[in-house]
Amino acid sequence: MVAGRTLYIVLAALVVLGFVGVYIVFFSGGDSAGEVRDVPLYEVVEPVSFEEFIGWVGDYVEEEGLVLKLPTKLPEGLSPVSVWYIGDPFLAVIAFDDGPVDSYVNASFAVQVTLLDSSLYDVEPDRLMDMFRRFVAEIRLKGREAFVTTVDEFYVVVAYSDLRSYTAYVYDLEGGFRYVLVFKDLSLLPEDVLDIIASMEPIEI
Repeated sequence: MVAGRTLYIVLAALVVLGFVGVYIVFFSGGDSAGEVRDVPLYEVVEPVSFEEFIGWVGDYVEEEGLVLKLPTKLPEGLSPVSVWYIGDPFLAVIAFDDGPVDSYVNASFAVQVTLLDSSLYDVEPDRLMDMFRRFVAEIRLKGREAFVTTVDEFYVVVAYSDLRSYTAYVYDLEGGFRYVLVFKDLSLLPEDVLDIIASMEPIEI
C-alpha cells in the first residue's frame, strides 16, 4: 500500500481504447485531509508473483464459497507474470506476457477479476441476455464492434476495434466472479478469443 494514504473504495474498472486503461482507486493524501483523487491500481499496491497470489486467493475463495477460473489455453509464449490485488473489496489484475512487465497496462494479455454483482443472480436468463444486448449497443455507439454470446456456463460480451485488440467481459454466475479479459496487439480472431474463454477452469488450490 502507498505510504500515508488511506484506501477507501475501489470502483469497477474502466476499459479505455481496448486495453486496461484505468483501474480506479480512491485514496486520501497523507498530509491533505479530505483530498481524494483517482489513481491506477498499480500505483497503490505492489505486484506479487502469480504463485503468491494463488496462495492467498485459494483461502479467500474457499472461505467465501466462490470458484475462481482462469484460462488454461493461452496465446503462444504467454504465462502469468505478475498480479496486482486487494482483498476488500476484492479486485485483482493478472498480467500475462512472455517476460516481466512493470504494469498490467504493458502486458500482452491481462485479466481483471471482481466479484459478480449480486443483483444478477435473480435475473432470468432471457432478461440477462437483453441486458447484455444493451451493453453491446452502448459499445457500438462508441465506435467499436461487439457481440454477446454464451460459452459453456459463461455469459460473454466481446468488443473489438480490429482483429488485434479485444476486450471480453465474462460473467460467471456459477463461480461468482466477473472477468475482463484484455488482449493487446495479438493477431486473434473472435473464435480464438472464445476458445480461450472456453478453456477457463477452476484454479488448483
